[in-house]
Amino acid sequence: MRTDLGKPCPRRDQCQGRLCAARSGRHRTAHLATPVPCPEESRVLTNAHIADTLELVADLLEFQGANAFRVRAYRNGARAIRDLSASVAQIVLENPAGLLEIDGVGTSVAEKCTVLARTGSLPQLESLREEIPDTVLDMLRIPGLGPKKASVLYRELGVTTLAALREACESQRVRTLKGFGARTEALILHGLRVAEAAAKRHFWCEADETVQALTRHLETCADIERMRFAGSYRRGKET
Repeated sequence: MRTDLGKPCPRRDQCQGRLCAARSGRHRTAHLATPVPCPEESRVLTNAHIADTLELVADLLEFQGANAFRVRAYRNGARAIRDLSASVAQIVLENPAGLLEIDGVGTSVAEKCTVLARTGSLPQLESLREEIPDTVLDMLRIPGLGPKKASVLYRELGVTTLAALREACESQRVRTLKGFGARTEALILHGLRVAEAAAKRHFWCEADETVQALTRHLETCADIERMRFAGSYRRGKET
């Protein structure tokens, strides 16, 4: 692919079917057959994605035993952004200082939101994930098992996987830890069963019952203008 200036497009491998022309220092595009986003076009992150990222940072910080106020700041920021009607990415684009006007968002969280909205990643989160085994994230998704308890299991019993967690519960080693007990052990086992059931594939007819019930509920929400089914359910496949 060549530009109209007679030079090869520096991003010809990424533009995929678009003709790029460098004019006035800008990477301009002219559509050919199928529109494909230009690599320089920024991907706008949703509030939900930003909130999820902040929640994960809070979880990992709590797992490490970070200051409770610091952890709470991230959780408060995540909650505020998740409930916000305005787009955080748009606020960052137009007036980054406007993030501080959001109730529950402090200076540190605002800075992280700005970096995340502009780059699509967060160096702090990447650093945390380098320090903590990826399998620990699976433990944090078990109902009833928060970052604090997961941290104790990791430090005291060396539990880093769901299989190791199940074995520790079934061998009744978990109940010997301070702050746990037989009831907590049973709740963790129940959470493991729930997580395993949720991860299994289901017949389309079974999923359809859930989808229809959810649809009826969402139709009562005035703020929802349009809904679309997606994935395996839309394709009529087992899901």
